[in-house]
Amino acid sequence: MGRVMLCNTHFANMKKRLREAQVKALAKKVQLTEAQLHQDLTNKQVKKILSESQGKLIDLFQDLVVCNNHVLSAKWYMYGDTCSKTFFDFHLIGKKKHSSKSWRQREF
Repeated sequence: MGRVMLCNTHFANMKKRLREAQVKALAKKVQLTEAQLHQDLTNKQVKKILSESQGKLIDLFQDLVVCNNHVLSAKWYMYGDTCSKTFFDFHLIGKKKHSSKSWRQREF
């Protein structure tokens, strides 16, 4: 179980790093396009490229937020699994396992 969670966190981190690199590259493209637009405000092609790039950048930011949530969820699940295992391992050491039948037959 822990190995699966490690894989999930690994892949979630890889996806997050990929999205971060894409955001950086696209932000650089937007910055360069804005600089071109400042030089020639009437260039319709540059305006179109800028508009599309900004739309893609917003989508990538949203994907990055989702990836962040996946990373945090995977880490939280892994932490919860290890805590649960530690708790039950600690409390089951040296104790007899009772069947549900034996508890029902007891009178209190």
